[in-house]
Amino acid sequence: MTIQSVQRAIDILSNFSLSRPSMSIGELSELMNLPKTTVHGLVKTLLKNRLLQQDTETRRYRLGFKNFELGAIVGNSLDINRKAAEHLYALANRTRLEARLAIWDGGAMLITMGAAVRSQAFFTQIGPRMPAYCSASGRIFLAQLSAGELKAYLARTRFKRFTPSTITDPDQLRREVEKARDKGYAINREELGLGVIVFAAPVLDCAGKVVAAVSLTLNGDRLPKKREKRIIDELMKGAMIISREMGYFPENMGTGVAFEGSE
Repeated sequence: MTIQSVQRAIDILSNFSLSRPSMSIGELSELMNLPKTTVHGLVKTLLKNRLLQQDTETRRYRLGFKNFELGAIVGNSLDINRKAAEHLYALANRTRLEARLAIWDGGAMLITMGAAVRSQAFFTQIGPRMPAYCSASGRIFLAQLSAGELKAYLARTRFKRFTPSTITDPDQLRREVEKARDKGYAINREELGLGVIVFAAPVLDCAGKVVAAVSLTLNGDRLPKKREKRIIDELMKGAMIISREMGYFPENMGTGVAFEGSE
């Protein structure tokens, strides 16, 4: 059974995004197809509980800091975050690139942790969410789907072009997913942002199941082949170390691993 008022409150919070960080009562009313009086009552309750905040000048609403507090609790309580933290920072330190950890959540990728040595930053966070079809981490998870599951994902996905390089053709995407499956890693070349190249590899658990993807982000459109190989080698090494922390020992399973080496 769904409680209508609770569902509507969740819908209000879910309507905020990076591209739409603030909204008025009128905008929320239009988006939700509800009377302004109904939306106002819900917003008032969310404000009281710090799940929304209101700009005193514009009178527009934003997500409140309570969401950040709850996200921090989730991030710090994730088993994968606790076990990967030290190794993720070590990976960022070795490569001098931003390293991130992401999990599969509702058909999209959710960032749960990151490390950037150049800015001496280490952060545990929940978000942002990224489309699976145009992110390197997402293709790691798509590569683990069965043929039927991948077909269903492609059929229900609404492809959006973020840059001229974003792959929006299902057949082309299927080929990229197969490439990631064969190589054991995925590369995103400027599909989510211009000048941004992302490498990702799988993190496996004790059953050999993909539970997360670890990635390295490079800003710059020029990448010599030798450096690309070094990045991939370090990424694979880091992914294997974190996988072992999650209980993955292929030598005890009698099976090989898709990402022990790179081309």
